[in-house]
Amino acid sequence: MILVLINILFCIISFVMVLVAPDTYSYGFCIAAASLFLIQNIIYFILRKDRNAVCFESFFAIAFGLTNFIYPIFYFPINDSFSVFVLDFNFSIISYATAVAYFAYSVYLLFLSIVEYKVSLSSESDSIVMQEDFIDYNKLLKQIFLIALMSFMGYLVSGGYASLSSEYQDSGSGVLEKGISPYFYVLFFTSTILIAFLLFKNHVLINAKIFYFVFIIATVLLFLSSGSRTLPLSLVLCLIVSFNNNVKKISFPVFALIVCVGIVILAFIMYTRTAVSDKIGAFNDSDITSIWDFAFDLIINNRNLYTLIDHAHTSGYTYGSSMLGGLLAPIPFAVGSLVSITGIPPEYFTSAGLNTYLELGFNSQWGLGTNLVSDVYLAFGLPGVVFFFGLLGYLIGKAKYLSVNNIYWHICLYIFVSYAVFMVRGGFFDSFRFLIWGLVIVYVFTKFKLKTTDY
Repeated sequence: MILVLINILFCIISFVMVLVAPDTYSYGFCIAAASLFLIQNIIYFILRKDRNAVCFESFFAIAFGLTNFIYPIFYFPINDSFSVFVLDFNFSIISYATAVAYFAYSVYLLFLSIVEYKVSLSSESDSIVMQEDFIDYNKLLKQIFLIALMSFMGYLVSGGYASLSSEYQDSGSGVLEKGISPYFYVLFFTSTILIAFLLFKNHVLINAKIFYFVFIIATVLLFLSSGSRTLPLSLVLCLIVSFNNNVKKISFPVFALIVCVGIVILAFIMYTRTAVSDKIGAFNDSDITSIWDFAFDLIINNRNLYTLIDHAHTSGYTYGSSMLGGLLAPIPFAVGSLVSITGIPPEYFTSAGLNTYLELGFNSQWGLGTNLVSDVYLAFGLPGVVFFFGLLGYLIGKAKYLSVNNIYWHICLYIFVSYAVFMVRGGFFDSFRFLIWGLVIVYVFTKFKLKTTDY
């Protein structure tokens, strides 16, 4: 209960900061918001009942901090035109937007701690029906593996992988992909994520574990070679968390080393990729001059927080239209049909697309992306921030404990884990298409007892 009360206090403080935020850039104010963010996280991870550091909450906290608090403190006072920040934006919105970001995170942490407290009181995790006993995980993995193979073949034949290799376009660009290859990619992404977190289950045979592990590593290397980091990072996060939860707890020093090495590797790939890219080369700083430059790919999304909150103030909220693209994404061809029916350009149905349109116009070859906080704020303002970040905290809290013996909550938890880092630079519903497809795949195979032959 103490942790809940502390998070309520932090939530109140963060809301007051939003109300009193200066209408000009204030270095001290941004320092205060970042400091409170850091302190609240330290208290949360020390006092919470689960002392496990290798989890969604840790990766999300690190990514959220890098995305929303580093630029206004370490870059703006020295070089306000760093990378994409060379593009014009309203400097006076920085303090307010930083306060909104901290308020959003504080709401998420409050709802997460409330769920954790309620679960600890009711022992809900001990009363779950033992569904795992009725699932043949070795058979399920074989079936999912076949889906992965077929979807990857479809992705190759439809030209998806060739397009990815020749000119990698970030998943957060907001440019709606056309054709059938994106659906093969979603199916392949989802099936490989399912394999990644299921292979460490105790029920899975050792030979199968080795086979699927090699398959996942091969997938990681293949997509890294194309310049894409979204799927590789998602798979690695699932492997790490699943190993920690099912095989052996990873110590904090080892976890810290994994995070540091991961950041360096991802930064190296990012700089290698953008060094030969024409689409955003004009906005990239080719030299690493600060330790924060290693988190460049997250930090640059801070501009999206500013531009979209500023747009909400000047042009009004979208009342959900800018979130429709992500919400409808799990349904094949739904977004394209919506565009055809309404005649409204696709850029208006995602905050990333709208953000790109505002700066680069329609049909841009690359995108500026979005920001999780501004995606929600643009649609519904502060009430939306409370609702959606409260919902996120609630879902993470429930998934952590209900996933113990429930395959569907298990999927929910690990889909969120897979998106823990890139979630902060995307739309709120970006991960839901993988979640829905993952639930459907497992439901079909377990409900209808579909048969497969041994490979």
